[in-house]
Amino acid sequence: MHFIIPNVNSTTGGYGYSLERFRDAELEKDVDVLIFGSSHAYRGFDPRVLEENGKNVFNFGSSAQTPINSYYLLEQYGASMKPKVVVMDVFWDGLASPPAEAVESSIDICSNKELNKLDLEMMIGQHNVLLTNTFMFHAIRNKLKPIANAVQENIENDQYISGGYVERTFEGSIEKDLIGMKPEKKEYNSQQLDYILKMKQYCDENQIRFVLTRVPITAEVIVATPNTKELKEQMVDFCSSNSIEFIDYCNLSEFEAIGLDSYHDFYDPTHMCKTGVEKFNRYLLTNDELGLFK
Repeated sequence: MHFIIPNVNSTTGGYGYSLERFRDAELEKDVDVLIFGSSHAYRGFDPRVLEENGKNVFNFGSSAQTPINSYYLLEQYGASMKPKVVVMDVFWDGLASPPAEAVESSIDICSNKELNKLDLEMMIGQHNVLLTNTFMFHAIRNKLKPIANAVQENIENDQYISGGYVERTFEGSIEKDLIGMKPEKKEYNSQQLDYILKMKQYCDENQIRFVLTRVPITAEVIVATPNTKELKEQMVDFCSSNSIEFIDYCNLSEFEAIGLDSYHDFYDPTHMCKTGVEKFNRYLLTNDELGLFK
């Protein structure tokens, strides 16, 4: 059930299929590659394709997920999933806002799972009234109406695939969205970068390989973002300074190498639809420089 009341937001069983993803997560063991990130992650990595080389892949992305969310999910599920590799998508929008403002994914998490001490810690760390009220609402509601009984809505044009991926079928055109895009400068928030370092520390302590990446977006967005080069240089420097592996598919050369088409392989300027994901994931199987899926 998805609704909003004053100072409380519930997304249980709604857009993004987090309810189904958390149910799958409870059953996952011995994962080879565990993926975190926003909708670019859960709409960009299809386990059905990426497991063709024998890897067990789980996609733990969620709508608007930021590093603080990824860190606490890794803390909660790392021990049971025992991943060999953690891959995190670091699209610039997910790193732009401080944790106190980036609460969309936290609300989604609180709405779609059994709550525990780590969820409480995440909520407290974000210092946001809407999130606090939402957490308390769901903590009480789950006692009266267990989340196990919640029902997932069917979202038009979306299909949830076991393993965390959401497939978007799209036969329209985003030409109007791409024409005349306004330049918009982006930046990274230092608090979100700190949570990436916390994930790195967790992975180091548990002998898990940690890799950052960026999935493809349309060429038009890359061109329209005036500081694209600066953003990549900053991420490369951050990763180099902290011994983090980074591989970037969000650039014009990779866009062309993968064979993507902005008008047919994306359902909006920054999200691939089914055809784009198929091209990208098959490219990963044969051109993965870091050997993540081989």
